[in-house]
Amino acid sequence: MFQTVCSVGYCIAVYFLTAQPSDIYRLFLFTLSCSLVAVVAQSIGLIIGVSLSIQNGMVFGPFAIMPFFIFSGFLIRMKDAPIYFHWLFHTSFIKYGVECCVWAVYGFNRGRLKCNELYCQYKYEPLPDL
Repeated sequence: MFQTVCSVGYCIAVYFLTAQPSDIYRLFLFTLSCSLVAVVAQSIGLIIGVSLSIQNGMVFGPFAIMPFFIFSGFLIRMKDAPIYFHWLFHTSFIKYGVECCVWAVYGFNRGRLKCNELYCQYKYEPLPDL
């Protein structure tokens, strides 16, 4: 319960501080996806915490989470990885959480981002269909 309340509070603050569109379905989907990723990560941490000693948990805990992060698309993209590693991308809960957050913020026919300066750093590329 405490994890969910903290995740929801953080996501609402981040969503509005980054000036995202004030659509309730976007905010709900963004908050839901971030909260679910936090709950899954906490569950993995609790499983490691009850199954190992404190010393071993401190060493092997990051090793248990790191494959999910490596194969989430942050460090290596699926198209750059060998074919025999592709199944690891499909097991990463972080990958699905990031995709859902990006889809919530930039999907649903969101208009083009506005530029008020002489130089615009935004590049328009339509999102692929999932």
